[in-house]
Amino acid sequence: FTLRDTSDFSLGMDAETIDKLKSLTIRTYMINGFPIDVNVQVYFTDTLYNVIDSLITGGASTLILPGGPVDANGKVVTPMTDQRDYTYDNARVNKFFTAKKTVVKAVLKTANNPAIDDVKFFSTDRLTIKLGVKASASIHLGSN
Repeated sequence: FTLRDTSDFSLGMDAETIDKLKSLTIRTYMINGFPIDVNVQVYFTDTLYNVIDSLITGGASTLILPGGPVDANGKVVTPMTDQRDYTYDNARVNKFFTAKKTVVKAVLKTANNPAIDDVKFFSTDRLTIKLGVKASASIHLGSN
Protein backbone atom coordinates (compact mmCIF):
# COMPACT_ATOMS: atom_id res chain seq x y z
CA PHE A 1 0.00 0.00 0.00
CA THR A 2 1.01 3.63 -0.44
CA LEU A 3 1.28 6.34 2.18
CA ARG A 4 1.44 10.02 1.21
CA ASP A 5 1.99 13.05 3.36
CA THR A 6 2.29 16.69 2.39
CA SER A 7 3.81 19.66 4.16
CA ASP A 8 4.68 23.25 3.45
CA PHE A 9 8.18 23.88 2.11
CA SER A 10 10.39 26.93 1.82
CA LEU A 11 14.13 27.39 1.67
CA GLY A 12 13.64 30.62 3.60
CA MET A 13 15.86 32.60 1.22
CA ASP A 14 15.18 35.31 -1.31
CA ALA A 15 16.05 35.01 -5.02
CA GLU A 16 19.26 37.07 -4.62
CA THR A 17 20.58 34.72 -1.93
CA ILE A 18 19.60 31.66 -3.97
CA ASP A 19 21.63 32.98 -6.94
CA LYS A 20 24.74 33.08 -4.71
CA LEU A 21 24.44 29.46 -3.68
CA LYS A 22 27.03 27.09 -5.09
CA SER A 23 25.27 24.01 -3.79
CA LEU A 24 22.56 22.81 -1.48
CA THR A 25 22.60 19.58 0.51
CA ILE A 26 19.38 17.97 1.68
CA ARG A 27 19.87 15.40 4.41
CA THR A 28 17.28 12.71 4.93
CA TYR A 29 16.93 10.82 8.19
CA MET A 30 14.42 8.00 8.13
CA ILE A 31 13.20 5.44 10.61
CA ASN A 32 11.21 2.45 9.36
CA GLY A 33 9.19 0.90 12.18
CA PHE A 34 7.24 -1.34 9.80
CA PRO A 35 8.09 -5.04 9.33
CA ILE A 36 8.37 -4.62 5.53
CA ASP A 37 10.53 -2.67 3.11
CA VAL A 38 9.52 0.87 2.21
CA ASN A 39 10.33 2.67 -1.04
CA VAL A 40 10.46 6.44 -0.43
CA GLN A 41 10.44 9.44 -2.76
CA VAL A 42 10.05 13.13 -1.91
CA TYR A 43 8.50 15.46 -4.48
CA PHE A 44 8.80 19.25 -4.44
CA THR A 45 5.62 20.88 -5.80
CA ASP A 46 3.92 24.21 -6.34
CA THR A 47 0.79 25.18 -4.38
CA LEU A 48 -1.38 23.16 -6.80
CA TYR A 49 0.80 20.06 -6.21
CA ASN A 50 2.35 20.13 -9.69
CA VAL A 51 5.73 18.40 -9.34
CA ILE A 52 8.69 20.74 -9.87
CA ASP A 53 11.46 18.30 -8.93
CA SER A 54 12.14 15.24 -6.81
CA LEU A 55 14.70 14.40 -4.16
CA ILE A 56 16.03 11.27 -5.84
CA THR A 57 16.82 11.33 -9.56
CA GLY A 58 18.97 9.37 -11.94
CA GLY A 59 19.20 5.59 -11.86
CA ALA A 60 17.32 5.11 -8.60
CA SER A 61 13.73 6.33 -8.55
CA THR A 62 13.26 5.71 -4.82
CA LEU A 63 15.20 5.11 -1.66
CA ILE A 64 14.61 1.64 -0.27
CA LEU A 65 14.49 1.40 3.51
CA PRO A 66 14.43 -2.21 4.75
CA GLY A 67 11.86 -3.42 7.25
CA GLY A 68 12.83 -4.02 10.85
CA PRO A 69 13.29 -7.48 12.35
CA VAL A 70 10.27 -8.80 14.25
CA ASP A 71 9.71 -10.83 17.40
CA ALA A 72 7.56 -13.99 17.71
CA ASN A 73 4.40 -11.80 17.81
CA GLY A 74 5.29 -9.98 14.59
CA LYS A 75 6.19 -6.67 16.30
CA VAL A 76 9.24 -4.79 15.05
CA VAL A 77 12.04 -5.19 17.59
CA THR A 78 14.49 -2.66 16.16
CA PRO A 79 13.35 -0.04 13.63
CA MET A 80 15.72 0.38 10.68
CA THR A 81 17.33 3.78 10.18
CA ASP A 82 18.96 5.48 7.22
CA GLN A 83 20.68 8.84 6.79
CA ARG A 84 21.73 10.18 3.38
CA ASP A 85 22.87 13.45 1.88
CA TYR A 86 21.78 14.64 -1.56
CA THR A 87 23.79 17.56 -2.98
CA TYR A 88 22.47 19.74 -5.80
CA ASP A 89 24.05 22.44 -7.94
CA ASN A 90 22.66 25.97 -8.35
CA ALA A 91 20.42 25.04 -11.30
CA ARG A 92 18.56 22.47 -9.20
CA VAL A 93 18.46 24.80 -6.20
CA ASN A 94 16.59 27.37 -8.29
CA LYS A 95 13.90 24.75 -8.90
CA PHE A 96 13.62 24.06 -5.18
CA PHE A 97 13.29 27.80 -4.54
CA THR A 98 9.96 27.86 -6.40
CA ALA A 99 8.60 24.86 -4.48
CA LYS A 100 5.92 25.53 -1.88
CA LYS A 101 5.07 21.98 -0.77
CA THR A 102 6.69 18.61 -0.33
CA VAL A 103 4.87 15.35 -0.98
CA VAL A 104 6.42 12.28 0.60
CA LYS A 105 5.38 9.04 -1.07
CA ALA A 106 6.13 5.79 0.73
CA VAL A 107 5.23 2.47 -0.86
CA LEU A 108 5.17 -0.52 1.49
CA LYS A 109 5.60 -3.83 -0.29
CA THR A 110 5.72 -7.52 0.53
CA ALA A 111 5.42 -8.71 -3.08
CA ASN A 112 8.25 -10.92 -4.32
CA ASN A 113 9.75 -11.18 -0.85
CA PRO A 114 9.89 -14.92 -0.06
CA ALA A 115 11.07 -14.32 3.51
CA ILE A 116 7.74 -12.70 4.44
CA ASP A 117 4.69 -14.97 4.68
CA ASP A 118 2.38 -13.00 6.96
CA VAL A 119 2.77 -9.42 8.11
CA LYS A 120 1.16 -7.81 11.13
CA PHE A 121 0.69 -4.08 11.51
CA PHE A 122 0.30 -2.42 14.88
CA SER A 123 -0.87 1.06 15.86
CA THR A 124 2.66 1.67 17.17
CA ASP A 125 4.30 1.07 13.75
CA ARG A 126 5.75 4.31 12.36
CA LEU A 127 7.60 5.67 9.37
CA THR A 128 9.51 8.84 10.26
CA ILE A 129 11.11 11.01 7.58
CA LYS A 130 13.03 14.17 8.44
CA LEU A 131 14.61 16.59 5.96
CA GLY A 132 17.35 19.07 6.74
CA VAL A 133 18.99 21.63 4.45
CA LYS A 134 22.59 22.90 4.35
CA ALA A 135 23.69 25.57 1.87
CA SER A 136 27.10 26.52 0.48
CA ALA A 137 27.33 30.07 -0.85
CA SER A 138 29.89 32.25 -2.57
CA ILE A 139 29.66 35.80 -1.23
CA HIS A 140 32.00 38.63 -2.19
CA LEU A 141 33.05 40.69 0.84
CA GLY A 142 34.80 43.70 -0.56
CA SER A 143 34.60 47.44 -0.31
CA ASN A 144 31.79 48.80 -2.43
